Amino acid sequence: MDFKKIDFINVEYRNQLQDVVNEFYIPVLSEAKVYKRAVGYFSSELLIKISKGIGRLIKNGGTIELLISPELTPFDYEALKKFHDTKSFFENKIQLNEPLTDDIESLDRLGLLFYLLETKKLIIKFAILKSNKGSGIYHEKLGVLHDSHGNIIAFTGSSNETGAAVDLNYEAFDVFMSWKNNQDFTRCNLKDMAFSRLWNGLDNAIDTIDLSEIIQNKLLKFKLKNSNFVLDVDEYHIQKKSRKDKPKIPE
Repeated sequence: MDFKKIDFINVEYRNQLQDVVNEFYIPVLSEAKVYKRAVGYFSSELLIKISKGIGRLIKNGGTIELLISPELTPFDYEALKKFHDTKSFFENKIQLNEPLTDDIESLDRLGLLFYLLETKKLIIKFAILKSNKGSGIYHEKLGVLHDSHGNIIAFTGSSNETGAAVDLNYEAFDVFMSWKNNQDFTRCNLKDMAFSRLWNGLDNAIDTIDLSEIIQNKLLKFKLKNSNFVLDVDEYHIQKKSRKDKPKIPE
């Protein structure tokens, strides 16, 4: 678990010019101990795309902390609500006592989301503007990763944590590595502290709310065809499986 073992990390990525999944997400996640991500929009569809990296992060004993606005796709809204209501919805579908392998991508999207939530490898919190009058949302795009040697990678740019952000849109983000130089060291630590303030509810502009609280108070909402997810619309439907034991979107 050492970022310095990665052959090469760019200081800038543009998704239409580079394969950001295989050139950034998977190599970096594979060496990470903690992945912290704060974005305006999230789709569990991305979890499948980067699942090989997630699988290795989990094998490292790692965790994912995800802070997002409560603007979800219908798929993820229903999935998170069902998880909150049942907790063990997939206990007979996924053997949580078996070690996770790099073949985690063989699980479908919903199964992977529930696996990560049930094992507490993924913790989701929601950011709501304190001054929100119905039109503004938390819209930052920040990523911070730690390895087991104290190294930090921080990245920031236009990309949300969605499938469209790595495949369809034109997105770019800058990368900072704490071991490269003093400027990057400072930037990584500033980004890490900013995430910690948000995550722990210490940012004066944001209310940070746990998943259970936001669902109980019916604050969770989702966008339809007129949302920023329009480019992703076809990706939010689980394909019907021939195998009956495959998880499907809850009804």
